Amino acid sequence: MANKPRIITGSGPLITPKMMPAGGEDCVELLEQMLRSAKNGDMSWLVVVAGGPSDYGVAMAGANGAQMNLGIDVAKQTILERVKVR
Repeated sequence: MANKPRIITGSGPLITPKMMPAGGEDCVELLEQMLRSAKNGDMSWLVVVAGGPSDYGVAMAGANGAQMNLGIDVAKQTILERVKVR
C-alpha cells in the first residue's frame, strides 16, 4: 500500500493527471460516452471488462445472454486483430 498514491478528496480532484495511468484518459472518455448512451436509452444490456496494471474485472447488466455472448465474441476477435500477441 505504500506505493499507492494518495487520493485527494474534498474539493480537490479524485485523481490528478500525474497519477493517471497510460490509457486512463481514453478509458474515462469511453465510459462517459457509454454513460450518455445508456442515459439516452440506447442500451438494454452491457458487459464491461476493465483492467489495471495487475488485475482485471468483469461486470454486466441486462439479461440477453445470446446478444451478450455474441458481443463478447466480436470483442475477442477485435482484440486479436488490434493487439499483436508475441
